[in-house]
Amino acid sequence: MSGYPSDVQVKTSEPVNPGDLYGVSKCFGEALARYMAEQEKLSAICLRIGAFQPMEAARDPGSIGMLDAWISRRDCNQLIEKSIDVEELKFAIFHGLSDNRFKRLDISDARELIGYAPQDDLTEVNPVLKKLNIREQVANHNVQDERQESGIRNEL
Repeated sequence: MSGYPSDVQVKTSEPVNPGDLYGVSKCFGEALARYMAEQEKLSAICLRIGAFQPMEAARDPGSIGMLDAWISRRDCNQLIEKSIDVEELKFAIFHGLSDNRFKRLDISDARELIGYAPQDDLTEVNPVLKKLNIREQVANHNVQDERQESGIRNEL
């Protein structure tokens, strides 16, 4: 997610844009899953899980960093179960977030294709977050932001 501009809601249909080597490894996994689905006739559903944190962490005043990506345990369980139970899909990529007010990742594919219906919203779990000006307060995930680190060691 760190390779996309911070003001863009990322869709699963967009070309991948990893912001670091960890992201590159996840893209490779998705490409391998697609290969196995198309060439080896296996079913492969890829889940891009957001900020999976317990309710205690979501209620913490410092949880603002999860505002655009949080997924509750209940919603994550539902997404995984529906991804396993779907029989007609041979390959798909779904974003895994709760029904937060601001979703950095678009979850409409999961809603439409497997009936994902998230129940939780971080601003309901932590009402302090309802009062924030989201445009100014959401953590910046843009690689153009100099605070973003690539994960590549400089001392190689």
